[in-house]
Amino acid sequence: MQGAYTSSMSNVPQIGDPKPVLEFLHHHIHLAPEKRAKVGDRPIHHVFSAFALASNEETHRGLAGYDFSDPLYIGTMIEALENKEFKGLRKSTIFMLSELDNPLFTTDKAFGDQATAKRFVLAWSAAIHEFLGDPTHWVEKVVVKVLLAIANLPCLRVHLPKERWNLIQHFPYIMNANPPPLQRCLKDTNILPFLKGLLDVRSLSPWLGMLWTLYSRLSKDVRNQLEKDTQEIASGQGLSHLGSCVSMFDGYLKTLKTQIDALEPLDQAALDLRVRFETTEKAKKRLEAVISAGRAKSSRP
Repeated sequence: MQGAYTSSMSNVPQIGDPKPVLEFLHHHIHLAPEKRAKVGDRPIHHVFSAFALASNEETHRGLAGYDFSDPLYIGTMIEALENKEFKGLRKSTIFMLSELDNPLFTTDKAFGDQATAKRFVLAWSAAIHEFLGDPTHWVEKVVVKVLLAIANLPCLRVHLPKERWNLIQHFPYIMNANPPPLQRCLKDTNILPFLKGLLDVRSLSPWLGMLWTLYSRLSKDVRNQLEKDTQEIASGQGLSHLGSCVSMFDGYLKTLKTQIDALEPLDQAALDLRVRFETTEKAKKRLEAVISAGRAKSSRP
C-alpha cells in the first residue's frame, strides 16, 4: 500500500474493485487498541491516499455499496481530521471524504447521533483551512463537494460554523463536473431558508450567486424560492449586495466568450459552450428583472 499509493507519484495503479483495500482498512480499524497504537495510523493514511488518488467507476460502485456507518469508521475519520501530529493523514482524510458521498452523505444513517455529527463537522471545518489555496485548486474541489453534502443533510448543516459557508465561493471549480452533492442542493428547498436565518445578506450573497449562475439547473420550487427571496432582498436593505451576483455573471460570461473564441465555430465543444452562454445570459437577465421588481416594490408608497 505504501509503495503503490503516495501523493508524490503522478501515476499510480487504479484500485478497481475496492474489496481488497476495504478489507485491509477493516482489519486496521478493528485492531485492538494496544495493537492499533503499536501499528499507528500510516496504514489508514495509505488507504485514504489510495482512494483519493486511484479511484475509478468500479471503485465508486464498490464504495457506494459498502457500509461506512459503523461508528468505528466515523470515529476513525474524525480522529484522523483531529490528528495535529500527522498532516498527511488529515489531508488524505479530506480527500477520502469526497469519495464517500453515496455511502456517507445521502442519508443521516452515519450521523444519527448528534454528538458525533457535531464532532465530525467541527473536525472537518478545522482541518480544511490549512490546505486551501493550492494552485491546482484540488483541495477546493473536494472541500466544496463535502460542503454541499453537509448543506444537504440537516443533521450536519446545523453544526457548520458560519464562516465556513463562504467556501461556496469556490463552487465554479466543480460547476461543470456537476457532482451529486451539487445536484441535490439545487433541488433542496430547505437550505436557503436555513441560511437566511443564519447569515446576513452579505454572507448569503455567494450562495445566491451560485444558485443564480446555475438557474437553469434548479428545481422549479428552488427557482421560485430564489426569485422570491432575491426580490425581498432587492426591496430592502440588501440591494447593494446583489451586485456581486450580477458581477459573477459578467465574469462567467466573459470566460465562456474567451473559450468559444478559441475554438473552431463548428467544433462540438464550441456549440456546447454557446448553449451554456445563452442559458447563462438568460439567467442574468432574469436576475436583473427580479432586482428591478424588488426596487419598484420598495419605491411604492
